[in-house]
Amino acid sequence: GLNDGQANCPGVRAAAATALANYLATDPTGSGDPDYMILGDLNAYAKEDAIANLEAAGYTNLLDAFGGSSAYSYVFDGQLGYLDYALANDSLLGSVTGVTEWHINADEMPLFDYNDDIRDSGEASFERETTVGPLYAPNALRSSDHDPVIVGLNLANPMGDKEDVLADLLAMAPTGDSHTDNHLNKAIEHLEHSLNPDYWTSDQTIDTKKVFDEERKTVKELGKAVDHGILTDADVEEAMNTLVNADRILARIAIILAVERGAEQKDIDKAERDMDKAAEYWAEGEYYKAIDNYKKVWDKASKSNPRGAL
Repeated sequence: GLNDGQANCPGVRAAAATALANYLATDPTGSGDPDYMILGDLNAYAKEDAIANLEAAGYTNLLDAFGGSSAYSYVFDGQLGYLDYALANDSLLGSVTGVTEWHINADEMPLFDYNDDIRDSGEASFERETTVGPLYAPNALRSSDHDPVIVGLNLANPMGDKEDVLADLLAMAPTGDSHTDNHLNKAIEHLEHSLNPDYWTSDQTIDTKKVFDEERKTVKELGKAVDHGILTDADVEEAMNTLVNADRILARIAIILAVERGAEQKDIDKAERDMDKAAEYWAEGEYYKAIDNYKKVWDKASKSNPRGAL
């Protein structure tokens, strides 16, 4: 040990973490998929060098991003912490919809442990074992000593989904009606503008709210195209929902990145309220207003300052 609170062999764990990140960077299975997640018991607490090395390699500790300082999945001598992780790389980050611990084990007393150590401990071979019935129950409680980490994913790709919508709209034209085609072509033009590569830092992150502005114009023109009676709501509904969902993902990524930067909680709370408003508008079919609120989320989260910053 190094007397730094990391117990025995922190250097070995840190080196193993770096080796893991380097290995994954080689695409070891040849999948060609840029999305990576590290899951499991890493035998290191959240502030140890091993986890810091993975974060430095571009992985986000999702328990910290979604659960903050109150997250835990393990209890040792009455102290809460976690050794269990879900860490996502930047490519996958925007697909994460939520993360939590399932508290079925850490909070349960060892008397009900899956390995039954307490009930049978200390009995010599010639001693009579207890006649008390087994403590096992057919449920999930105390099935281990660590809590599982649950990760929600929506594997949509914002840029890719927008490109798919663009292809669908191009296939609709011409409709044969000049007014419908006029609005449909304007919708296509705005969507093409939203995909301007200068606006994107990756296929899941953007650096300007112009993407949302062009998206709002896209759905507005699609609505006008439907008004002329050639296209129906059903013809454009999937496109509308896909565009709104893509903007939801962009907004969620911005919040996660803000949390990573250590943004003020009040700023995160404001962004989350706008996320809720956007979801309400979306459910009501108010696509324009939903996109507008996702733009507000992205803008607030992107501009939020780390705690303590001037």
